[in-house]
Amino acid sequence: MDLRGRGVRRAVFGVVVAALVVPVVVLLFVGRGGSTRPRAAAPIKGTDLSGRHVSLDQFRGRPVLVNFWASWCDPCRAEFPLIREYSHAHPDVAVLGVDFMDARDNAAAFVREMQADWPSVVDPDGTIGRRFGIVGLPVTVAVDRQGRVTARHIGQLHPGDIEKLLAV
Repeated sequence: MDLRGRGVRRAVFGVVVAALVVPVVVLLFVGRGGSTRPRAAAPIKGTDLSGRHVSLDQFRGRPVLVNFWASWCDPCRAEFPLIREYSHAHPDVAVLGVDFMDARDNAAAFVREMQADWPSVVDPDGTIGRRFGIVGLPVTVAVDRQGRVTARHIGQLHPGDIEKLLAV
């Protein structure tokens, strides 16, 4: 058998499998339109960039915007001012960042530069992100007062997106 023919068949098979599997995975993790059926949020526990212990559970009773970000992520940089403005205008909504697979020093400098005054749990190995199905950044997740994930937004937030996330 010709090795080039075998390689082409493998490549075609890989493309076909990806075309069939990726939409199913996206629907399972994301749902249509970025919404998810309410389900208990995976635990988020750890230290923030200041070394303080932070947990998603400490915000129980309030809606929470969980934002997965990294200092090396340009769309994260673009959306941080929007999150900051929203959090200042809506103090009833908690914001919890998750610094995903980032260098701590770079993340701390990024938070200072962006004037982010909400806690960000450090997730250097991606453990927290994997529990939420994070494969790329940024991702923002809405958690309701009972600690259930109600919606998720994949990609950079734009004006009006936070309101849509929390309205679900």
